[in-house]
Formats: sequence, C-alpha cells, structure tokens
Amino acid sequence: MKRREFIAGIGGAATSFLWPRAARAQQTQKHRIAFVHSGIPADQLTETAGPFWVRRFYETLRGLGHTEGVNLVVERYSAEGRSERFAALAAAVVSSKPDVIVSNHNDLVKAFAAATATIPIVAIVGDPIAEIGYEPRASGRQPYRGQQ
Repeated sequence: MKRREFIAGIGGAATSFLWPRAARAQQTQKHRIAFVHSGIPADQLTETAGPFWVRRFYETLRGLGHTEGVNLVVERYSAEGRSERFAALAAAVVSSKPDVIVSNHNDLVKAFAAATATIPIVAIVGDPIAEIGYEPRASGRQPYRGQQ
C-alpha cells in the first residue's frame, strides 16, 4: 500500500464516525476532535502548518464536509516530546470529552486506551498491530487494551 493511500485511509477513518451523525444532526452542530501529537507543537497541527499527513487529514475532513470553525472544532494538544507527560495529557484530553481522539505515538495511544473506553481513538502509527497489540478471538481480530 502506498503511503498516500494509507494516510488518506487514516483521515477517512477519523472522519467516518462523523458521517452518520451529520446525516441525523442539524447543520449547526459542531463536532469536537482532539488532535494530539507526541512531539509537534500544538500550534503546528493545522491545515496550513505541520507535516504532510496533518495537512492531508484536514483536507480529508473538508472533503467530507467538515470544516473547522463551521461545523468542526479541533482541540490541539502536544506532549512536546516528553513521554512522561503522556498519562497526564491523556487524562486532560479525555476529561474535555471530545467526540474522537486522533493521536500519533504508540505509547500515547496506549495512554488514551487506558484513560477511556468510550471515546473513539484513531491511531496514526507505523505498526498498530505489533505495537498496540491485537488478540485473536473467535469473532475475528479485536484490539485489546494492554495486559488482560
């Protein structure tokens, strides 16, 4: 799979939760995304700044009819490259009750998985199966939340 196809798929996955809700909701309803990065400063997680995949994420949202400031609120957070902040940052983000959390680093995603079982988490990571972990079950491959 090409990198661009993968990134486009991630953007689509992050926004797919919004599509059914948008069909039922009024046009004025705003959805809230918590965009959390392990190292990139929060002010660079925008449609015009940051790396390619960040810009592509916003492009995909816009293509699906979700525009920041119109019907979408994006709350940006950063651990500023300090892994010791992951648990506290995850708790702070979860307490703000966003509709979905988008995050990049395997250990940061694990911190979110430990902090909530109700808010959807979109992980933009290199190898989610090996790093986050999957446990085979009779019904198929289901994500698990650490040691069981």
